[in-house]
Amino acid sequence: MSTDNAMDPLAFTEKIAAGTTGIGLVWAQTAAGVIGKDGDMPWHLPRT
Repeated sequence: MSTDNAMDPLAFTEKIAAGTTGIGLVWAQTAAGVIGKDGDMPWHLPRT
């Protein structure tokens, strides 16, 4: 997993507090690149 473009959380918070716009993203996966378990997604979106 590459973190080349990752920003320190404190630096990001200070940048936002200073009025600079930005987007924060969170990415979580296993060492094998897997998200979820047994073929299911780790969240549930109800059908509308």
